[in-house]
Amino acid sequence: EGVKLLVEGSPILEQLKVVEDHGVLIIGCSTCLKYFDLTRKILVGIVGSMGDLIEAQSRSDKVIYL
Repeated sequence: EGVKLLVEGSPILEQLKVVEDHGVLIIGCSTCLKYFDLTRKILVGIVGSMGDLIEAQSRSDKVIYL
C-alpha cells in the first residue's frame, strides 16, 4: 500500500517531492507497483528492485523505513 503514496492523488505527494529535492532517494518497490498497476503512474521517486533497495541502504548513513 505504501507505493500508493508515490502517485497522483497521494495526500503527501508534495511533501515527498520536497524531500526528494533535498537529495533523499525515494525508491518504490517494482513488484508492489506492478501489483497495483501503478508503475507508469509514479510521480516521485524511482522504480526499483530489491537489489536497488539493498544497494541504497548499504551506501547510506541513515535509512528511514515507511
